[in-house]
Formats: sequence, structure tokens, C-alpha cells
Amino acid sequence: MEPVKKAAVEKKPVRERYWWIPAGLVVTVCALRAWAYVGVITYLPTLLLLWYQGIDTMTTSIIVTVMLFSGVLGQISGGYLSDRFGRKRVLVLGFLAAVPCFCLIFLSAGWPMYAGIMLYAFFASFCYVASVTMTQDLLPGSVGFASGLTLGLSMGVGGVGAALIGWAADVMGSLPDAMFLLIVPTVLCPILALFIRYPGKLAGAAEE
Repeated sequence: MEPVKKAAVEKKPVRERYWWIPAGLVVTVCALRAWAYVGVITYLPTLLLLWYQGIDTMTTSIIVTVMLFSGVLGQISGGYLSDRFGRKRVLVLGFLAAVPCFCLIFLSAGWPMYAGIMLYAFFASFCYVASVTMTQDLLPGSVGFASGLTLGLSMGVGGVGAALIGWAADVMGSLPDAMFLLIVPTVLCPILALFIRYPGKLAGAAEE
């Protein structure tokens, strides 16, 4: 008689205790990142056309287009490096690098300002893939739910935040001053990212 083969028992993915705390922090930094990034993309054309002298429509279109391509490059680079060096490390370093780049947009002019725009888009997007995959890792067996939190909810919050910046610009009478308020979520991102408890080992990189 042939031995009876036992059906393989599928193990249910086990979530860590208090998983909602690190997952909630990741979703929070995603929402803050989206608030700042969507706000910059939404109002940057108006900022360049109406508040900075000598920038025409064609130049503004080129700047915004290159900025968006820079963001795509940041996503690809961030995803690759997060596989090699770890999600949390890439998340924190990317958010930290985005802060001075954001400041360059509003505290400089000419080529330093253009460099700030491109580098901010790169590093703000650099963190994006790592944050999505971190949430999926923290919610094993609920990849769809995790993706909805980081892709759907966070971007929705970003859209609402962008509308608030528009309202603030009307109240303050200055679009640059209102946009510079986005420094608050930009600075909060790396601070909160440091407190994310993410112990998984990914691509040979041990997370703290």
C-alpha cells in the first residue's frame, strides 16, 4: 500500500502583538508625506507663475514635468535600496533628506530653488515604496487592506490637506507663506518614522 499523504496545513499569518501601533505610525507618516507632497505639486505652478518674476508658462510646465519624473526615479531608487538595506532605514533617511530640500524651494532662488524642487520630489517619493511595503509586512494576510491604508487613505488625506493650504493662502494673503506651513508635516515625518517598531528581516537587512 502507498502511504497516505497528509494534506499540507496552511499556516495562518501571525501578526505581532500591538501590531496596530507601528502600522498606525506608518500610515500617519504616509498621510503627512502625502499632505506635503500633494500640496507642493498642486500649488507649485501658481507659485512659479504668479509669485516668482521671470518664469513663464513653458518654463513652469518643464519644471513640474521634470519634478514628476524625479519623483518616479525616487520611487524606483527607494524600492531597490529598501530591499538591500532595509525598509525603516530607507524611510527615515529619505524623510530626513527631504527636509532641507523642501526649505530650498522657499528660502532660495534660481538654480538652488530648482534643485530643491527636484530633490524634494525625489526624496519624498523615495520613502513611498518603503512605507507601502512596511505596512503590508506589518499586516500579514491583509495586503489589500494595508495597500488601501497607504495608497488610498493617505492620498485622500493629502488632498484634503492641499485644500487647507489653499484656504490658508486666502486667509494669509500669501501663497508662499501658506505653502511653507507644509514644513510642519515634512519635519514630523522623520521624527515619527524613528519610533516605528519594525523588527522584520528583509533582503538580509535586519531592521532595528
